[in-house]
Amino acid sequence: MNMTTTQAERDVCLQFLEVCGTRQMLANTTDQVMDAIVNAHFDGILHESPHLVHKVAEVKVQALKAMQIGWAQYEMELLAALGEIYAQYFSVEEMEEMIELYQNPTLQKMVGLTPQLQAEGSSVGRLIGEKAGEMAGKILQEMLGGESDA
Repeated sequence: MNMTTTQAERDVCLQFLEVCGTRQMLANTTDQVMDAIVNAHFDGILHESPHLVHKVAEVKVQALKAMQIGWAQYEMELLAALGEIYAQYFSVEEMEEMIELYQNPTLQKMVGLTPQLQAEGSSVGRLIGEKAGEMAGKILQEMLGGESDA
């Protein structure tokens, strides 16, 4: 961490990361990653021992809670490190201006909806990718004269 930043710089950077949605985005991403890790681990156990379904469900909840508590210890450290990066490029005054901009109700609505918009957008991207894959497959089949090794 760059020790040349002042407390005022660190404070305003942390405030900016809060109002621009970075802190919430980190929390959402971390929750998704932890959930995926726990599910992958316990899905393997259930595959081998399906009779443990009730015990696994209970332990999954406990594991997620423990991981979230553990994450909380690192969250401020991560945000502080991100704040240091912003402090390298923006003055306190510039950060205060950005905070003011991000406090606009319409921008706050956009920030709040960003995860949902990204999720819905990625499903559109998957659909387009599937259609492009189908189209590429048809073109390749036509080019190969309808023959396929698949």
